Amino acid sequence: METFKSPPSKFVLNTKIFLTKLRKAIVRNVVRATKEVDKAIYADSLVCFNCGNELRTENEFYTTLCGACSNHLPARRGRHCKYCGAYTIESDEKVCPDCRLTPPEFERVIAPFENKGVVKQMLHDYKKSGFKYLYLYIARFITDHFLTAGYYADYVVYMPSTKRQRFITGFNSLKKIADYFSKRTGIPQIYPVYRSKNIPEYMAGTDRATRYESLYGVFSINPEFSIDVLQDKTIILLNDHMNTGATENACARVLKENGAANVIIVAFARS
Repeated sequence: METFKSPPSKFVLNTKIFLTKLRKAIVRNVVRATKEVDKAIYADSLVCFNCGNELRTENEFYTTLCGACSNHLPARRGRHCKYCGAYTIESDEKVCPDCRLTPPEFERVIAPFENKGVVKQMLHDYKKSGFKYLYLYIARFITDHFLTAGYYADYVVYMPSTKRQRFITGFNSLKKIADYFSKRTGIPQIYPVYRSKNIPEYMAGTDRATRYESLYGVFSINPEFSIDVLQDKTIILLNDHMNTGATENACARVLKENGAANVIIVAFARS
């Protein structure tokens, strides 16, 4: 006679789920602790982030990169779309085909680097590998480039993150960068928006208009924030990396709908 096992109780299932999450959290924290010890022993600020050679000059200490690696940073050169920052196809074009077809909610993108090479590795190690000290060098590159460009703004807003992102990284990766940027430029920070829902999945391969509409409602105005502050102001929307610009556009839309006159995207890297 065939026998059947009764399904596990809800208590047993919840216990297994809890233990699995606990085990993952322990492993994650052990990895982070190991990296913190390594940083204390090997003094990251004294060697090049990319090649490991000893830093010698004041500028090398300022950027955490040796002279040779600094010379190979993937700087953004050439003609870009005046709105989204994408490379234009024709040499005399000022606006890319995507922006002519679907204009973004923001006015300009300011980013010093392409998202590749040492820049891509720096972003990865900062956000996903626990190298929190890198915020200072990323913030310096962003701020120096913005000041050199000579733009002005009334307020700084950093891109809101989700609780899941903060749980994975263990900290708010943009908060420290925004604090440094605000202090150096003298532009005050405000916190008018928050992420009210997750970004939809499976948007790869869709056109810009579809991505823009799919992200409608991802950001909302903070109910405790007075929108009078935004009226006719120029806002810097700070991010570490801009990819397609759809997420930044969704956040800029909320700012514009609540009174902001202009939104400028400032990022460390642009894909």
